[in-house]
Amino acid sequence: MVYQFTGNVTSLNDFKVSEIQNPEGRFVNGKLEYGYTDHLGNLRLSYKDSLGVAFVTQSQHYDPWSNVNAGSEYQLAGIQGDRYLVSGKENDNITGNTLLDWRDYDSVTGRINSYDPEDQSVSLSGYAYCGNSPTSHIDPNGRFAFMPFLMATLFTGHISGMISQSNGGSYGKGFLTGAVTGALGGVAGAFAPVGLLPGMGYGAATGAGIGGIGSAMNGGNFWDGALSGGIIGGILGGIGGYFSAKRLGINRLTGTGVSVDEFSMPNSSGGDFFSSTDEMRNHYNSTIGLRDNMSLEQVESKINTTVELGSGRNLPKGYSVNENNGLFNNAKGGTSAGITLNYYKGGYLSSNHSSVLIAPSVKSYSIYHQNMVFKHEFMHAWHWNTHSDGLLQNRYSERATSSYSLAYEKVYKINYVIPTTREALKIAGGSYYPSSFSWRNFNKIIPTWLK
Repeated sequence: MVYQFTGNVTSLNDFKVSEIQNPEGRFVNGKLEYGYTDHLGNLRLSYKDSLGVAFVTQSQHYDPWSNVNAGSEYQLAGIQGDRYLVSGKENDNITGNTLLDWRDYDSVTGRINSYDPEDQSVSLSGYAYCGNSPTSHIDPNGRFAFMPFLMATLFTGHISGMISQSNGGSYGKGFLTGAVTGALGGVAGAFAPVGLLPGMGYGAATGAGIGGIGSAMNGGNFWDGALSGGIIGGILGGIGGYFSAKRLGINRLTGTGVSVDEFSMPNSSGGDFFSSTDEMRNHYNSTIGLRDNMSLEQVESKINTTVELGSGRNLPKGYSVNENNGLFNNAKGGTSAGITLNYYKGGYLSSNHSSVLIAPSVKSYSIYHQNMVFKHEFMHAWHWNTHSDGLLQNRYSERATSSYSLAYEKVYKINYVIPTTREALKIAGGSYYPSSFSWRNFNKIIPTWLK
């Protein structure tokens, strides 16, 4: 319940009730306003009933950490905005924090302002929000983070149970059927391929199986359930596969192609350059490899990659070696010191093997700068080798590698590159990533020259 101060002195008579929150939205100024939330419980849309027509009063979109995206806000003039945004909890208009029941959450830093009393993410940080996985977990009270997947399974079971009961059947049997099919659907979705055709095939097959099982468990015909489940699963799988492939930059129809992680660098001219892969490899082994006590061949074996000099022979479509011997992205116009290629075939990783291509111009850099370029790309390859989910790799790898590079540039005073790296972090969506992507963990495998 929200009170509004209306008088000149602090007494109960000088306050009136201006807003009451409820499960459907809120009562504000004596009228019911409905709220539409996403799977994390964040308020996306508020609307009123105006003569049977939905009348939008407020809307906003969020990034993964529940910051409201600039330019996405809409609020009807003269309307008191709803401050219960993130996870349905109140936003403090002074600090900007979300007031969870036990602790306050700062979406700008992605951290909670006091230590976790349950030590849920102690391996990451006692101040971590949702175990650094805010798109798959929720923490509505600041004390217990969990996956909405579990909630969805229970909700599906409850709805199925209610339907079964209304049809004269058993609530328990209906609940079990809904929970089982909901859980199977969630598990199946975690292994979905990318690309329209692979997604359709996978969605149809899994949808048919789940639909048939659900129908049989409810006493219906297995094949009828399989048919309807296959059609719906195929449509949804195809849509999901198409957009996943689009995000990865590979063929949207077949899910085949090369996903590229690139290390952007300011364009420079002049200086020495590598003329062959052999020269580059020998140089690495006699300098960086000597200090690390680890040859390039040993690095390749540890992270299952191949390291070569970038050239017209091995660069992916859309890339070329420019006049300054950098790796030039013809579509975006940027220059890279190195790129890592990750391979897809038929919607899945063709293997966890990757290829690292180094720009000829890297030879002109200082030895500390050279090391950063190599280790940045090696870290991409390591991510690819240890994470089979390409979308996860696409989402977090650049955040982790650029965070490493930014820290490295500050320590070794490679100042002219810092603005470019900061921009790369901004494009990647920030500096937050799961601990399994951390450069500190990578440092245990291959020396990064940072502690």
